[in-house]
Amino acid sequence: MNTPENWQPICFLVDDAKEENIALREVFPEVPVNLCLWHVRRAWLKKLYSHVKDPFAKAEMNREMGHIMYSRPEEDPWMLSTDFIRKWNQESSFIEYYGKIWHSRISRWAKGYRTYSHGNQDSQGSIKRWHTILKQYLRGS
Repeated sequence: MNTPENWQPICFLVDDAKEENIALREVFPEVPVNLCLWHVRRAWLKKLYSHVKDPFAKAEMNREMGHIMYSRPEEDPWMLSTDFIRKWNQESSFIEYYGKIWHSRISRWAKGYRTYSHGNQDSQGSIKRWHTILKQYLRGS
């Protein structure tokens, strides 16, 4: 690969594997490491559907988390997330998980914190799908 010596990426998009995060932070400490929105949403839904029993609450919480994820900077994603935690505190099992894992890292997944040009944050899923098709083709399946 022929790149200038001082080349610096704008950002990275990962699915939140611990090893990827460590390696990227070590090699590129100043470059933002964002989380793939598809993977974030999938993680939320797994926990939401296993911890929240009321179907109305599940649907409304899912809608509100989606709004936080795709909020604009002027909507203040941090405040939206804080309000979400307060509103749904009776769903303590899920809210504890959300607060610990996702609220504390909101700048890595909420679109409202993106201030630089980049590709779609759902692109990780598209890349994985393309990779699966390529493997099937190469294997002759």
